[in-house]
Amino acid sequence: MMLHQDLGRKLMDEIIDKLSDISRVEQQPKMEGRYMMALFSPDKRKIEEYQKNLHKMEN
Repeated sequence: MMLHQDLGRKLMDEIIDKLSDISRVEQQPKMEGRYMMALFSPDKRKIEEYQKNLHKMEN
């Protein structure tokens, strides 16, 4: 049993939030033995939108 699963989940939620601009969660976080795993994939539409917003900020 892993101690402080709540801290690991909180950290994973922060990672999901930070990556949400350019990716999507394919598999929600889950415990696999001692490890917490989540599966992300790039979201082409979100990446293009993010790049456009960056260009707008630069100009």
